[in-house]
Parts: sequence; structure tokens; C-alpha cells
Amino acid sequence: IGFMSNGANTLQLFINDKLITIAPRSVTNTTFTIKGNKKKLNLIKGSNSVRLVVDGLSSNMGSFMF
Repeated sequence: IGFMSNGANTLQLFINDKLITIAPRSVTNTTFTIKGNKKKLNLIKGSNSVRLVVDGLSSNMGSFMF
């Protein structure tokens, strides 16, 4: 999921509708990078959903296979 921000104050990542509380490894005005294991990222085998909230504005829901 992509986004553009001019200095976002808050970034929240939801995977499978669960807020992921892992601190990002890097954040730019167009990327958000995290690292964690399957349990910490709330990943399930098969289809997963992801949504990013930047300063209270929600992105569209994306999905990916794991």
C-alpha cells in the first residue's frame, strides 16, 4: 500500500484488522518498513489484509498471500 505524506505525525499499520505495534525500521514520505515474525505481524497462512492509517486517514485495504 502506498502513501504520500509531508511529515506524517502518526502512522498505524493494520494486518488482518489488528493494529501492529512494532516500531517501524524506516519511514519516508512514501515508504513504511517494519520487521517482525509471523506472530508479531499477525500473519496467517493464505490471504492476509493490510491497511495503513496516516494521520487518521485510512488507505484502501490491500491483500497479499503468505
